[in-house]
Amino acid sequence: MSEHSAEDLSGLDEALIERLHNGTATRADEIAKLQHLRRLALERDDVDRIEELDMRLSVLRVGE
Repeated sequence: MSEHSAEDLSGLDEALIERLHNGTATRADEIAKLQHLRRLALERDDVDRIEELDMRLSVLRVGE
């Protein structure tokens, strides 16, 4: 998991969080996580974090 704390995942589906924790997350799970974290960054107006997450989302979406 990222350097950002687990509390950032609050609000996500429990099954998704479990897959992220046990290493069985799919690409779609990772995208859902990053989208959730991006929404949180938007709420906080954290421009640097939004840019980071946008880049990570772009990389994951290329493989779709």
